[in-house]
Amino acid sequence: MALKPFGDMLRELGEKREESAPNRHRNRTEQCLTFSKLVLNPRIAPILTAEECEHIASCADYCQRMIALDWRARCPENNILQGYAIAGENFSLKHAVGFHLGQDRCAVCQAKIDAFRAGQ
Repeated sequence: MALKPFGDMLRELGEKREESAPNRHRNRTEQCLTFSKLVLNPRIAPILTAEECEHIASCADYCQRMIALDWRARCPENNILQGYAIAGENFSLKHAVGFHLGQDRCAVCQAKIDAFRAGQ
């Protein structure tokens, strides 16, 4: 019995996984923005439509989670943290900030939020 080359075995495994993989995240809806548009959001906010902004604000399970996952690589900008410190539960990205603080336990961002609240 001849053994398959290792590269062929890996390629077949990848093809099987690709066939069985879902087309999208289970929490992503038709209204959800693409990941690239979500993570660029703070820098390109002027080009988002009002409907997109409204959707992001209401989409805790996918859109805001994807934003928070991107913050693992680089924390949110100070204006986002200041907005959260001031508005709290009324802040449009409250779920993303909450995920970043709660799940990722970012002490740097928590300290900034505390400082913004103390300076109000």
